[in-house]
Amino acid sequence: MASTIILNYSKLIEEYDRALVEQLRSLELGQDFLASWVPDSNTVRSVLNLIDVVHSAGITSIDIQFNNSQLIPDDEKILLESLSNCISASFGKYLDGIVLTIKGIANPRWDLLNYTIQSEKIPKVTLQEPSVANQVADQENYIRPAKVNAFDRSINFQDELPLDSESSFFVGSDGMKLFLKITGTIPFIEKACHAGVKDEQNKAYWDLLCENLQGSSLIEGVEHGVLKMVHTLAELGVVCPGPGIFLPSNAGEPFVGMQNLVLKLYSNYCKKNRFEPVLNEFDPPPKNKWIALSHDEKAYQVKQSIEKFASSGVKDKISLTFERIESDLDGYPIRIFVDFSNLESINRSNTARELEIYLKNNLEPKLQIYAIEVKDKNKIRRLR
Repeated sequence: MASTIILNYSKLIEEYDRALVEQLRSLELGQDFLASWVPDSNTVRSVLNLIDVVHSAGITSIDIQFNNSQLIPDDEKILLESLSNCISASFGKYLDGIVLTIKGIANPRWDLLNYTIQSEKIPKVTLQEPSVANQVADQENYIRPAKVNAFDRSINFQDELPLDSESSFFVGSDGMKLFLKITGTIPFIEKACHAGVKDEQNKAYWDLLCENLQGSSLIEGVEHGVLKMVHTLAELGVVCPGPGIFLPSNAGEPFVGMQNLVLKLYSNYCKKNRFEPVLNEFDPPPKNKWIALSHDEKAYQVKQSIEKFASSGVKDKISLTFERIESDLDGYPIRIFVDFSNLESINRSNTARELEIYLKNNLEPKLQIYAIEVKDKNKIRRLR
């Protein structure tokens, strides 16, 4: 019978953060299978990542030890629900903490985790009927997307394009029409509009879609136009994401139908122009507001934001030092270097993640956090 693997979660996190600084590669943390584990700032998701790695390694039994402060009762409940496919999972006492004991490890239920986390952020929901075209493989575990409230917006893209133009393309279904004006050697959506939608809420959805399509490359619009729209609606609380990765295919109607029509129009364009689909390498640049700032203005805003973040801690203020801004490989000044050396190693990675989210939300979505260089502590590698 295979023996039970015992892991101390606190020590794993501490060793992981230390290894990021002191090790060149192969962050095995004492076990080969841990080389592919990446912690998450959300403790529940981080633990499920760990269990997923353990399961992939063929290990069937595990004990994970926690300090009392690492999990709250709600965390324990979510973990046990997400481990319902395992033969058994339970919490017990362990010295000055608790231990999660799992037998017969199976894949975690990510759908339950994602749904529970999302449900905490949105108001009471009313379920809508699931789409027949939904591609979720495990229908038994599928939690239907939920309509939360109406989505209202001014309608700016309701129009029809003349179809005698070589650059105009049209696709329709049940009286609804989508028009795209596509120009350029590298196909670009110069104009997008819709017509024939009678329901006011659906009209608002189609208008948001056209807003996402217009001004983008054709391949970017086809691959991510509907996707960006449903994620915008989820952020606004209009739809509730389904299990797993939130895609148009599991967002329900009318979003499945929208994606199908966009793909159909793209197929028509490719046939008419003998266009071979290409790899989508589109990456949106920083906003003009950020680019327009001088280097000193960028540095000042970043420094001020870091100071606000560091002083806003729930328990204690933390000490972070802004070092410099560097450009990425595309020449955009978005790499922010910060000194985290005053923090304990166990807190550095989570703080870095939270700081990056803070800067993205308050300054510029493309900003990236980098820790300043630390001298390699491996004496063998430093020999010359």
